[in-house]
Amino acid sequence: MKNTEDSKEGGKAELKPNLKLFENSWVKKNLDYSKLMYFQLRSNVLSIVDIKNLSKEERKIALPEPINRFTLMCQLPNNRIFCYGNWLPMSGLAFIIHSDFKIELLSSGKPFFASGGVYFNGKVYVFGGYNGKAVSASQIYSLQENRWQNTTDLQEPGTFSNCDSYKGKILLSGIKHSKLYIYDTFSECYTDLLQLTPDSCKIICVGNSRGYVLQTSGDIFESEEDNIYSWKSLGNSSVFGTNLISYKVYLENSVYFIFCYGNLYQFNLSTKKTDMIVKIE
Repeated sequence: MKNTEDSKEGGKAELKPNLKLFENSWVKKNLDYSKLMYFQLRSNVLSIVDIKNLSKEERKIALPEPINRFTLMCQLPNNRIFCYGNWLPMSGLAFIIHSDFKIELLSSGKPFFASGGVYFNGKVYVFGGYNGKAVSASQIYSLQENRWQNTTDLQEPGTFSNCDSYKGKILLSGIKHSKLYIYDTFSECYTDLLQLTPDSCKIICVGNSRGYVLQTSGDIFESEEDNIYSWKSLGNSSVFGTNLISYKVYLENSVYFIFCYGNLYQFNLSTKKTDMIVKIE
């Protein structure tokens, strides 16, 4: 593995929040990790949005090639971010952004981008992607061994699969997918759980011992408490966008994420409501 350093820090920009929404919000409290990151289109410029104080800064990152904003990004322990996949050039570039913004280059995976992925138990599970067409091939990256291995292909090709872990299993669904799947990290097998809307971005999250699926065209679904195999509809999701450009951040009892149009959203796990907080770009 190779370590590289970022160049000088860019300027900070103050965001204008929806003050009515934040009037009595926990966001004003002193919180721990609260940063969402994404890359600017075909550049090595990393945008960092701090949910706690609603500020944005940019840093130029030292990488061997310009990064597409739809590279897979997922959280690792110790406030690190795993990144994989690139487009123009199409490559399997993989690296970790450390909390001090230093970059650790990893061994490369398959030359895909727009994959979905999540960290679980020392490994990153990567599902599908795009290499001129949507693919079903899936991979596992071992952080300890710096090594990739193949795992069972998706049941249907998919891009921008959103994922979350739940008790040794992974919930996932992509834009083209018509179902919610659960992947068992031990057997490496998939089971379909729920019929969803195809051609819709899905946001998968887990909180309060329940699973949730938000769709940009379709309903919010909630699982029973401690039973990921039983689901019910909560009505329309009120989320608008084509795909995510950031990973998800869990803070207190809410989930935060950024869509490609630059809108920061909050999904409250108590009220089951989704709100657009601020336009970042």
